[in-house]
Amino acid sequence: MTSDTQAINAGRRAENIVLTVLEKLPEPWQVFHTLEWRTVHENLGEKIGEADVVIFHPFYGLLIMEIKAGAVNIREGVWYYESGNLMKQSPFAQARRNRYALTEKLQNRLSKGEVNPLAITHAVWFPEINWIGPLPSADAPSHAFLFDRSSLANPEAALIKLWEDAAPNAVKWSPHQQRILKEILAPDCHGGFNSEVQS
Repeated sequence: MTSDTQAINAGRRAENIVLTVLEKLPEPWQVFHTLEWRTVHENLGEKIGEADVVIFHPFYGLLIMEIKAGAVNIREGVWYYESGNLMKQSPFAQARRNRYALTEKLQNRLSKGEVNPLAITHAVWFPEINWIGPLPSADAPSHAFLFDRSSLANPEAALIKLWEDAAPNAVKWSPHQQRILKEILAPDCHGGFNSEVQS
């Protein structure tokens, strides 16, 4: 088995651990898994990405979550896998990139003025370890933004704590805003045939 295959399998294992507990969240929590996104910018071309998990609650907000398997090490601000291999970017940077991409998609469907008051943030989950030592303070302003194995026992409490730190005065998402978000994250689409047959 190649190292790439091992990494993919480890990532899926970690994601499944998190999804298993998130599936038990009561309504109106909503969980969206493995969300691919694409954007096109004039003169910059296409950008693509993938969010591991997106969690939404109309009273709290939209959370973009990056999930990492195993342990990690941070040396002089640089992130490394447990194997010692360098990460291309920190998991918080990955989550932040996905956060801004999804925020941009919302702004394209609504407007900046309508999206700006909404609570949108990002965090990272390490489901196979208990975080030891200080936080990466440049990435995680409080422990609420870094989930670990201990967060699995009561994920709703961990999520509420995050929102207490991230957006204590969050405004409720309107039905229209919720509908647009759903169309972006889990659209209903239909491709059909033109009833007129052209010769």
